[in-house]
Amino acid sequence: METGLDLAYGVGAAPFWAVAVVRALGLYLALGAAFAVAFHLRGLRRLDPQAGPTTWGFRLLGTPGVVALWPLLARAWLRGGPSAERTAHRDAAVAR
Repeated sequence: METGLDLAYGVGAAPFWAVAVVRALGLYLALGAAFAVAFHLRGLRRLDPQAGPTTWGFRLLGTPGVVALWPLLARAWLRGGPSAERTAHRDAAVAR
């Protein structure tokens, strides 16, 4: 029994938009994996000095997060390091 989808895309063929989404996701993850290597070698120490002398096991645990959030981490790395946390207590101390 044929459905409208079979006639429109052919039997077993994926829609163009689905293929485009999967390819875009693959490209995003590939760029994230390449960024993760550079980030673990140089960027982690710059963004968080306390995380610099950690083991490779710790870094391996953080790799999925680095791959997923690589645009945010790249922006922070390019800005030159960690940003100061802004809290009400810190604002009050600075205002004195």
